[in-house]
Formats: sequence, C-alpha cells, structure tokens
Amino acid sequence: MVAYICAVTAGPASIISWAISALMIATIAFCFSELSTTFPVAGGIARYSHFSHGSSISFGMSLLAWLSCVACAPTEVQVIIQHLTPYYPDGLPEIVNHIDGAIRLTYFGLGLAIVLLGLMTWVNIAGIHILMRLSSSIAMWKLAFPLITIVMIVYTRFEPSNFTEHGFMPGGWQAVLEQTTTCIFAFLGFREATSLASEVEKPAVSIPIAVIGSVGICFILYVSLQIAFIGSVSPYMLKSGWTSLHYPDVSAPMVGIVKSLGLLWLSATISADSIISPFGTGLSYCATSSRLVYAIGKNGFAPQGLTYLNIRGVPISALILNFFVGTIMFFTLTAWEDLVKFQTLAMFIAYSVGPISLYSLRTQLPDLNRPFKIPGGYYGCVVIFFVCNLLALWSGWSTFKLVLSALAAGYGALFVYAAIYNKSLLNELASNSSIWILPYFLGIGSISMLSCYGKGLALIPIGIDLIVVLIFSMVILWLAYISRQSNQKCQDIVAHIDQYDFSESI
Repeated sequence: MVAYICAVTAGPASIISWAISALMIATIAFCFSELSTTFPVAGGIARYSHFSHGSSISFGMSLLAWLSCVACAPTEVQVIIQHLTPYYPDGLPEIVNHIDGAIRLTYFGLGLAIVLLGLMTWVNIAGIHILMRLSSSIAMWKLAFPLITIVMIVYTRFEPSNFTEHGFMPGGWQAVLEQTTTCIFAFLGFREATSLASEVEKPAVSIPIAVIGSVGICFILYVSLQIAFIGSVSPYMLKSGWTSLHYPDVSAPMVGIVKSLGLLWLSATISADSIISPFGTGLSYCATSSRLVYAIGKNGFAPQGLTYLNIRGVPISALILNFFVGTIMFFTLTAWEDLVKFQTLAMFIAYSVGPISLYSLRTQLPDLNRPFKIPGGYYGCVVIFFVCNLLALWSGWSTFKLVLSALAAGYGALFVYAAIYNKSLLNELASNSSIWILPYFLGIGSISMLSCYGKGLALIPIGIDLIVVLIFSMVILWLAYISRQSNQKCQDIVAHIDQYDFSESI
C-alpha cells in the first residue's frame, strides 16, 4: 500500500522519499543506540528524559511514545481483517462496511478484532522466549516474500519509460518530503530493540547491530519494491499521469499489479502475507507498549500495580491495560489511515528528546561507561534534533494540531492528579528543568501551522522552512541543555535503576 500511495503522490521521485527517510531514521537510530546501550533499561524511550530533565519532560515523552505504540497493534489487527474480507465465507455476518470512503469494522468485525488483539496479548504474556520464536519465524517470512515478489514483478514486466514519461517529480519537492513521513513508518521497527534493551545479552553489540542493520535491510527491500512497482505499471494506466493511477475491486494495489501481470498464484500469496506480516508487527508492538507502561509506572506517573511482573518477568498488568485501551480504540478510531498519521507524528516528537537527553547526560554522567558512542557533541546532537523536527514538520499541520491537543489534555490531567494526590510531584513539574518544553511545543507547532504541509497557511516557503527549523532546533537544544537537572540529582536517579529489569525474561 505504501508503494502505491507514494507513487500516486510523488511519482518516480518516491525513490528519493525512501532514501531521505532511511538516512533520517538511521541518524535517529544512532542516537538511541548510544542511549540504550548506556542505559539498558526496559521502556528506555520513556526513561532517558527522566534521568536528564525529570518528571515533567518524562511524562510528555512517555505519553507520546505510549499513544503511538499502544495504537499500533489495533491498527495491524484492522489490516488483517480488511485483507480477510475477500475470503470471508458467504452467509456469515459482514465484518467490514465501506462508509464515507473508509473501511470500518461492523459489530461482528469488532468481535473478531478483539479476539485477535487478545491473542497477541496472550502470546506476549506467555513470555519473551515464545515471542521471539514466533517473531523470528515471521521476520524470515517478511524478508523472503518481498524479495520473491520483486523478482517476479520485474521479470514479468518492467517499463523504464514510466520513470520519465510523466515527469520524474510530478508533485515537486513538497510531495517528496510529505511522503518521507509515509515511508518512514516502515523503518520504525528499530525502536523494539531499544525498548527491549534490558532483555538481550551483550547489548553493546546486539543493540547497534539491530537498530542500524534493520534500517539498512528495510531500505534495500522497500526501495526495490518501490522501483518494481513503478516499473510494472502498464503505460496505458498512466495516460493521465500518476495521480490517476487506480486499481478497482482489489484489497491492495500490489494485488492489482500482480493480477494484471497474470501472476494469480502470487496475488494469493500477497493476501496471505497481508495477514502474517501485520500479526508479527502487532506482536512486537504489544511488547513495546507494555514496556512503556512499565517505565511510566517506574517514573511515578501511574499506579505501581502496572509495574508488576509475572513469574516470567513480563509486565502482565501493563499488557492487560493496553489490551483494554486497544479495544476502546476499535470503537473510537475506526479509520486507520488517520490513526497511522497520528502514531507516526507522536513518535517523531517523542524521539526528539533523544538528542536532548544524550547531550545533557554526557555532562551529568561524564564517567559512565558508554559501550557505543556516536561522534559529535552539541552540533552532533543538533543534527539529530533537527532531523526529528523536520519529520514532525513534514507530517503536516492537520495532524500536528491533534497531537498538541492530546499533549495539552495529558499535561492537564497530570497537574490535576499532582495537585490532589502528589504535591511533591507538582513541585517537580514546576522545576526549572522543564522551562524549555512549552516553547518547544508552541514553537514547532507554530512553524507547522505556517508551513506548506498538511493544510498549513503556506506562509513559510519550502527551503526557507529548513533554515527556520535548524535555527529553532539549535535554540531549543541549548535551552534544554542549560535547564537540565543538576548532576547530583541525575546521578541519584540513575543510582536507583533496577539492576536487572525483567531479569527473569533473559
């Protein structure tokens, strides 16, 4: 589906979108490789900012990361059900409806979705070893099958003229950059390695290989699939340009491609892959989101019962909570396209704390062993922070305002909770280490609103926005650094980290 969306919007230049997204996510991955090997704790993305800047910053990033992750498994379940629809037996109640151009679950479909989400949750509760055995098998399938698809498509039909006949970049740079945020969703699997850092042996070797290697493999795979898709389209279907490309009556455009090539056996296999791959992805995100809830509990923002580990060292309470939240999402967020955009943007902003914490922690904990260390001080972290902010900008204002609303609601609830039940937390939320967060959210939100992306006001032209975001990133990183927690307070927090988080699951 991503190959189709990118081709329709950006044309052959979607190849550039893949290259940009791979480079940018690799840059972010290097940052989290150092953080996760230095602090191999469960739910790492939610805890690094707690070490460097305390509760106020940690809560915001934890909320964003959790909102992004907890919605992923329900989204994958919806994908599975949509691809089951063509093979659904006649005579049984329908599982999906087409309403206002979107595919939505019926009540019977909602029941099936809840059962599938429950199955993913059960596999995770059974323990990390079962999860890894299943995920490894599914990962091999997810690697081998696209390669077979690429080879068969290119061998059957490849039209070099498709790359130039209707313009290489029909949508201009704006389309290329906007599709970068669509492409980058395929690379986000590296965060599973950082969230599960405490559950692997030799993290100094395993984590960098996992996060950087996954980006490289994904790029080669997906850009090859994009090239194969572009080259396989019949020139007849492009008479009116790429924006007119359409495959009617199929559950996925790639199925339409292979059917038009006469590869009926491959179309059936693609349908099977559309069930197997999302299930594997859903398993992984169930694990990630539960570790984030565990970390939020460790940071004092949630009841301590959510940090309970079963005999296998799995956060069972967190998994059950996420199951119920995911179930609610089935009833409230029924159009998964908008949900995917929300997830991605929320994670980009959560990632932005990585370079801020990295730069601060190098000063706060200068003597700490860092098995994997990226080069560069302030300017190296500026580059990573700049990348995160660009990805947030390219996601578009229409999505950005929803994320800002969620943040405002979350912080409001936290302040009410702190004022009533936890006065010490209220004092910490008002500390100097959080003075940069409001200017950051308001600033990047304002730039997004004034930009050309996602129904913005288009007052900042493309090109100039790069300079604006770069200067903004430098200022905010400096402000966050000078307002970091004291070295002693940071050291006290780190000294109380559980020595063996989830030790039973190793």
